[in-house]
Amino acid sequence: MRLFVAVLLSEPMRQALLDTMAQMRAQGARGNFTRKENLHVTLAFLGETDAQGCVRAKRALDACAASCAPIPLQLGQAGRFGALWWAGLQNSAPLQALAQSAQNALRAEGFVLENRSFVPHITLARQVSAPTPLRLAVPSASCTAGRVSLMRSDRVNGVLRYTEIYAPSLSKAL
Repeated sequence: MRLFVAVLLSEPMRQALLDTMAQMRAQGARGNFTRKENLHVTLAFLGETDAQGCVRAKRALDACAASCAPIPLQLGQAGRFGALWWAGLQNSAPLQALAQSAQNALRAEGFVLENRSFVPHITLARQVSAPTPLRLAVPSASCTAGRVSLMRSDRVNGVLRYTEIYAPSLSKAL
């Protein structure tokens, strides 16, 4: 099974992101847009993992969740990495700390993770092309991330589907 660790978003945040994608389409953008139910912030990508690896990942998330308090999330500006468009998050220091905690716990369980900087973002669309430069205003939306999620990625009839398979609550007292 293909696994990753993520923070899931509230319904109002997902709607704000859909509104941003509608702006992209209205400006003539074409591409592979993220489906509403797949919007999330990736903290770590684990890749193909067997059942024992899944058990180790759950143990790592338990350790991470016990050491982290719920964190505020606030949508920020839109940006892009080449042809991939994303929405950023304001004041991402608490999210950075959560990602670092999750990654450290996963490494302690023997996972080998990508060795690149964590850039908190929510992917809006991949392989985007547009007739003119896009000008996007991400609507204001916020939520509190109260858990860290172990996600499975499957392709069903050609459609990417993410399923939450484990999600301990962030439980450190403030």
